[in-house]
Amino acid sequence: ELEELQWPPLVSQIALEREWLRQQHVQLCKNVAKKAAPVSFDEFRWCIDTVRSRTFTCRESHLLCPIADMFNHDSEERGSSFEFNEEMGAYELHSGESPVAPGQEALIRYGGLSNNDLLAFYGFCVLGNKWDSLSVSLGALEAHAARGGAPGCGGVVAALRKFQYVV
Repeated sequence: ELEELQWPPLVSQIALEREWLRQQHVQLCKNVAKKAAPVSFDEFRWCIDTVRSRTFTCRESHLLCPIADMFNHDSEERGSSFEFNEEMGAYELHSGESPVAPGQEALIRYGGLSNNDLLAFYGFCVLGNKWDSLSVSLGALEAHAARGGAPGCGGVVAALRKFQYVV
């Protein structure tokens, strides 16, 4: 099912994540072997995915915040924010540029995330995502230029080398 994605960078990212999860599962099993019932890899992965998809980062810690995890993502920067108020000791949702009208969905931005990250960690992509990027290998650009690729392709390769964006 992973190969069905047909996007090598995402397939690689998910394969690395899966390997990390397997290593963490092995460690968990070693540490709790005699203290608790065994946990299958699928159960462990479900738990980790559930927690990760609902956590917020606050002061470099990852926190679960019930109800707040129900807000959906909006990639636009409308000024809405979800922040911890030190004085109140509570999280606050600020609607940003305009108030949320009755019946309208309140949205927050999960961060400046690429579609690879959104798909890998939250299961969706955003059409026209301004945080998206495309990685292209220098070898692929050079091969394309050598075959008489798009006009200016050779110039792009030369500029990348000139300004030391590639070595």
